[in-house]
Amino acid sequence: MESKDLTNEQKDKVKACKTPNEILELAKNEGIELDEEQLEQISGGDWGVDSRYITCDECHSNVTVTEQDFAKHYVVCPKCNSVYNI
Repeated sequence: MESKDLTNEQKDKVKACKTPNEILELAKNEGIELDEEQLEQISGGDWGVDSRYITCDECHSNVTVTEQDFAKHYVVCPKCNSVYNI
């Protein structure tokens, strides 16, 4: 999914996805066809967006997950310091 080909609403929906499967389901529902390279990016964690969010299991706050977090394979909740492997 090239971000230049998406509407602002679709970009927001992609950013809200928490898993690759949610992105695939979104693409299907929006009628967006993904090529092999895009499918590989999604399954490999390179979602084509700068960040995504997870909800902390402990304090229920939104935690931003950035590309740097993916590189180190974990993220820390800034509110309660819970650690999540990604």
